[in-house]
Amino acid sequence: MSLPGKDTVTIVDISDGTKPRIVTSLQLENSIVGPPTNLAITPDNKLALVANSLDVVKDGDNLKNVPDNKVYVIDLTASPPGMIATVQTGKQPSGLAINHAGNLALVANRAENSVSVLSISGKNVSVVGTVALARPDTPSQQVSAVAITPDGKRALVAKTGANKMAPLNIDGTTVTYKGYDMLTGLFPYNVQITSDGKLGLVNNNGNGGVADGQATTVAVIDMTLNPPRVIDQVTVGDAPEGLAVSPTTGYAVTVVLPSLFSSAATA
Repeated sequence: MSLPGKDTVTIVDISDGTKPRIVTSLQLENSIVGPPTNLAITPDNKLALVANSLDVVKDGDNLKNVPDNKVYVIDLTASPPGMIATVQTGKQPSGLAINHAGNLALVANRAENSVSVLSISGKNVSVVGTVALARPDTPSQQVSAVAITPDGKRALVAKTGANKMAPLNIDGTTVTYKGYDMLTGLFPYNVQITSDGKLGLVNNNGNGGVADGQATTVAVIDMTLNPPRVIDQVTVGDAPEGLAVSPTTGYAVTVVLPSLFSSAATA
């Protein structure tokens, strides 16, 4: 652990897939603690949102992590791209997602068990609401990641400490939680939804996120049911974190950290 000041967000031009090049690197505080879903790009490729979960501060002769509340807004159309705003969300913003229309983002605030609702209009990003999923003083209910369905009408939020997934309803910028949760597995840490909106996939990190050599699972949620329900578990390696679904819904990939290998599954 070290004091902040050396973190960067690097922007890479991949328009020529055989010759990627670094366009710029922005000096922005960004903790490595938290699920790998703290960055999202609008569908028109004009804005990027990056959440900073934690700050490192001095505590006497020691250093400690404290929750931050910043989401950086980066203008990808500028030359070079640069940060144009900082939005204040709830405590310890972690996973975030942008809808397919590009006008709404949801941010999972891990230290206060809530989801911030962000409105996106052109280059303007602002907080327009907060959805509480549990009392802030119940760390067992902490939220870590969020995914939005392709039609923009629903979302799934990982309640990591509770081993559950919480569905949300979305109507414009009004986001509601009705109190229904699904048990998905140990320490659900990441979530994605297939491009047809029919399935949700959940990385169960296992044993409180500690890599202990045991196999863990990816939970499969049937989003066509009302309410959605877990219908299967796919066994993968220890401590899956990164999770991606192909645009054609044919495949999903989960990154298993200890072995540095990935597992692939048909969706």
